[in-house]
Amino acid sequence: MSRTFIESGMTFGPFEDDAVFAIEASAMRSRLGEGIKAPEFVWLAPRSPAALWLVEAKSSSPQPGNTGDLHVFLRDVSEKFVHGLTILVAACLGRHTDDGGEVPAQIRATQLGTAKIRLILVVNGHKTEWLPPLQDALRKELSVHRRVWGIDADAIVVLNDAMAVTRGLVARQ
Repeated sequence: MSRTFIESGMTFGPFEDDAVFAIEASAMRSRLGEGIKAPEFVWLAPRSPAALWLVEAKSSSPQPGNTGDLHVFLRDVSEKFVHGLTILVAACLGRHTDDGGEVPAQIRATQLGTAKIRLILVVNGHKTEWLPPLQDALRKELSVHRRVWGIDADAIVVLNDAMAVTRGLVARQ
């Protein structure tokens, strides 16, 4: 069976049920309480070696040059990625045994030490020329966490909806 998600005006998927974890909407994340953020979902992309994509969707982002709003936006997105990755690893390590099987077995079985981790932000309707500065700013915001987790800078990617379609994340409209 396959699964889709509608987030920020985009239809993500379809993804195989056992290859996707809707982390933001999960009961496990809710049980962790206030202040815990997460991206929309984690996808075990069909690649070798294994690739775990943490995907956050937004319907808009601050315009280039709006530094105050951009800082708040980047901090929020960064917290979602950092918290989401930490929740995922903790669940795979068995720290949340009460998750009710929300994390699919295929994702749990992933060799986290060798899996490629990608942090993907998809902004619906974002102009292509606005993507590189936003991506650079997100990479800078996540710099310390990226180094701690051993994630390559080029694994932090900002896409618009059209680019997400070409990557198999968003269904064609």
